[in-house]
Amino acid sequence: TFARVYAPDPYSIQLSWDTMPLHQQNGIIQRYVVSGLASEWSEEFEIPSYTNSVTVTDLRVFTAYTFQVAAETVGVGPFSNETEVTTPQDVPSGFPLDFEATPITSTTLVLKWRPPDLNHRNGFIQYYTVNITEKDTTQAWSFFTSTTNLSITSLHPFYEYICVVAAGTSTGTGPFSPPLSIEMPEDVSRRYRSYGAVWHRSNAYVESHTP
Repeated sequence: TFARVYAPDPYSIQLSWDTMPLHQQNGIIQRYVVSGLASEWSEEFEIPSYTNSVTVTDLRVFTAYTFQVAAETVGVGPFSNETEVTTPQDVPSGFPLDFEATPITSTTLVLKWRPPDLNHRNGFIQYYTVNITEKDTTQAWSFFTSTTNLSITSLHPFYEYICVVAAGTSTGTGPFSPPLSIEMPEDVSRRYRSYGAVWHRSNAYVESHTP
């Protein structure tokens, strides 16, 4: 069985094992064979090693792998008991999907999205970062949420805003989505003016005023 199992980064695992006792070798050991399996992805592989250790690279992030090792003389002997190890989490390698923005009033904007593709989450998504920039003034705000929607208030009517969103795991924040441009609707109370009739003696005239 393995004496040491270590994951130096999210993409590789180092394995080492003790030499078999002489009475179990049944000959001169030519090499060792390490067998690996990622059952979640139905991926299986074998790696030869001429020492008592091997570094397995190009693995999937945040994925459970099962390893076994066997010694080879004139043939491959029995494999050891299984050892399971999970590669560490990493920052997401993809941005949230189906990002959309909907103004529900002239000053309130609702943002919605879906998590990144499963292959690009690289761990448990713990939070989302939303950045919004007022185009004309370049004033910017950042928001953090654990859900896949956000309501932003106190915006300016008839202003254009640029929005982006990114997902984050325990190790950090991934890439931001492509920018989404949205123009807030004009304030109805400012756009339309009411009119009232004012009578003066026998002549009538119309006076306009803003409510």
